Amino acid sequence: MINNLTTSPLHQTRRSSYRLAPMNWREKGIGISRIIFGLAWAVAAVLKWQPQFQQTFVDQVSGASAGQPAPIMGWISFWTNLVSVNPLLFARIEATSASLLAASQTTPTNTPLVA
Repeated sequence: MINNLTTSPLHQTRRSSYRLAPMNWREKGIGISRIIFGLAWAVAAVLKWQPQFQQTFVDQVSGASAGQPAPIMGWISFWTNLVSVNPLLFARIEATSASLLAASQTTPTNTPLVA
């Protein structure tokens, strides 16, 4: 039996977590777009944590039904009834999800998160 360690499927090589090769235009564009979307989500998260947003959350959800077709209006009224049970909880869930999206967009993908 021939035993070649370099071509074995179980052979593991160490890879550096830092890239020394220059990025091409597509990788730069993706990185820039992630930063832009991350900043947009961060602005949305900051606004959603404001007390004014959390106090008027039910009014904002119900206000979206104006001028909508009947099926859409029924869906919005379902969510209005659901949110009106505990509006502060749903407003904070939305603010937390926007904060998590902002944080995930600004995290680099080529570096490990755990050391």
